[in-house]
Amino acid sequence: MKRNVLMDGNGSDTVMIEGLGVYVPVSQVRSMQAELERLRTANLDSVAVCEQALQAKTAVEQERDQLKDEVPPNECGSNRYGLDCSYFRGVINRELNRPLVDFKPDELARVLMRMAVTADAAVLSEPEFLRRVDLAQHDAEVIERALDHLERRATEEGYFTIDPIWLKEYADQLRQQAKEAQS
Repeated sequence: MKRNVLMDGNGSDTVMIEGLGVYVPVSQVRSMQAELERLRTANLDSVAVCEQALQAKTAVEQERDQLKDEVPPNECGSNRYGLDCSYFRGVINRELNRPLVDFKPDELARVLMRMAVTADAAVLSEPEFLRRVDLAQHDAEVIERALDHLERRATEEGYFTIDPIWLKEYADQLRQQAKEAQS
């Protein structure tokens, strides 16, 4: 509400503000006006800070609502690569939903191997997974070297401590296993 300011008419520095009934010095009126202006400015600054906070809150709420609207991937049926997601989710939940400290190595290997075969059996024929074949091949070579060594010793010393024919047959058997595993 606005009030009329009346000068006392005697040339003094006091004024009368209508409705207050007292004369106050002009300097006091000016300091009150300055204080009022400072409070208005502070109020405007507070309003600006509140508006920024409200905008930030609105942005956070919109992001939250957007995340709520996002649906987790559907694991029923096959994915875009043809992998049967529901099968693997079921196996993982059923077989691997216990602490790993409770698994024996062969149990875990069986579970993972079944999953690997179901996912893509052709991957198991890649060189990385053919170590067993490599071991069979290696064993055959070691046996043949041992056989050669025994034959050399036999010709030098004239006797065998092991039947070399049995060793040769075992090496051939290992080589055959390696060939069958590769094909």
